[in-house]
Amino acid sequence: PADAISSSAWARFPRSSNARSNASCALKRVKRNEKGEIVITSDELLRDDELADQRGGPAEIRDTKVKTAISWLERAGFLQRNQNLTDIFQGRPLVANLDEASARMAELNLSPAVQRLWRGILRQIFNLPQDQGLSADSIAEGLFPDAERLKQMEIATGQTPAQLVIQALHDMAEARILDRGLMLSAIFRPRGNHNAAKVLETIIAVEERLLAIMRSEDPDADDGRWVSLSV
Repeated sequence: PADAISSSAWARFPRSSNARSNASCALKRVKRNEKGEIVITSDELLRDDELADQRGGPAEIRDTKVKTAISWLERAGFLQRNQNLTDIFQGRPLVANLDEASARMAELNLSPAVQRLWRGILRQIFNLPQDQGLSADSIAEGLFPDAERLKQMEIATGQTPAQLVIQALHDMAEARILDRGLMLSAIFRPRGNHNAAKVLETIIAVEERLLAIMRSEDPDADDGRWVSLSV
C-alpha cells in the first residue's frame, strides 16, 4: 500500500526505468480511499495493462517483482508505504469439512451467492498443503480466474477481489465457521544433512558476512539515510 504521491514527484520520475515507470503509471490510476491512500495488493496492481509483462511466473516471483519496483519508488521519495493494515485475517476452520460448513450456512439464511463464495474459500483452505499459506490474492485468483470478470466485479462492488475475500473471511469468523486469531506455525527438521540447527547456523553466518560487507562498503551509514549497494 502507498499513500498520496505528489504531482511534482511524479514529474521527476525517470520514464525510461521500465518496470518502475510502469508501476508508477499503474499506481496513478488506482482509486484512493477517503484518506487519500492507495491500498492494493501485488496481484491487483499487476492486473494493470502497464504491468502485463510482469505477470508471468509463480505468485512469489510476481510479488517480488512488484515489491522491488515499489521499494525503488519509496527510496527515491515518490511514495511512502504503510503495511500496518488492519484488514488482514489470520485463522483456521472451525468446521471439519464442507458438509458441516454447508449445514451451518443453512442456519444463517445466507444468499446462494454468499454461500458459494464461502464454500469456495473453504475449499481452497482445506486443499492447502500443511506447510503452505494462502494470501487474499491467491484465494481471489482461484475463485475468479477470469481477468475480465475480476474487473467487472470491481466496478460493480467498488471493492477489489482481495478485499471481497478479506471481508468474507471476517464474516465467516463472525459466523463461527472460521476461528479468528494469530496463527503461527514452524516446521523443523531435527536430524539429517539439512537439520534446523545447521540451517540456522548457515543463515547466521550469511547474515554476519552480509553485515560485514555493508559496514565495509559504507562505514558511516548511521544517519538513517538510504544507501545504494551493488548486489
